[in-house]
Amino acid sequence: GGASVHYHLLSPLSKGLFHKAILQSGFALCQWAFQDKPREKAFLLARELGCTSQDPDTVLEFLMTVPAIDLVKTEDMVVLRTGREIIQKSGRLFIPCVEKSGDLQFLTASPHELMRTGKFHKVPIIMGINDKEGTLSLAKGVVDCDQVNSDPSLTVPLDLGIVLDREV
Repeated sequence: GGASVHYHLLSPLSKGLFHKAILQSGFALCQWAFQDKPREKAFLLARELGCTSQDPDTVLEFLMTVPAIDLVKTEDMVVLRTGREIIQKSGRLFIPCVEKSGDLQFLTASPHELMRTGKFHKVPIIMGINDKEGTLSLAKGVVDCDQVNSDPSLTVPLDLGIVLDREV
């Protein structure tokens, strides 16, 4: 919802399409809304599906032959390998990332970089959240409350770059 709208405000391809925007229930700067390691995740996904090649072209060709339903079913297995990301990315693998090549790059840099450098469409926006935001992740079992209670550092956003001392 809101993150998708925000991405349009960050994309050069959407210039002139919007004169106002409402970002409800999230935006592109949310840690769950951006894939910062797409290559690594693609290789993990391919490996989980049976392709062990380290050649990016081979991996791409392989993934393009996999039925969409198998990609989605395998997403959970790939995400479950990295416990901290399960909580902080809400179990999502297929989310926007920077497109480094091509004529029609929708996202040319990270949302943080685009915002920091002022490379976004400057239109009036309204932002909002709802009561009990994120409870769907709890219902789906993506977030383990006991794990979060025993290690509150899991709730610190990854993009802050903070190295936490768990002994404190």
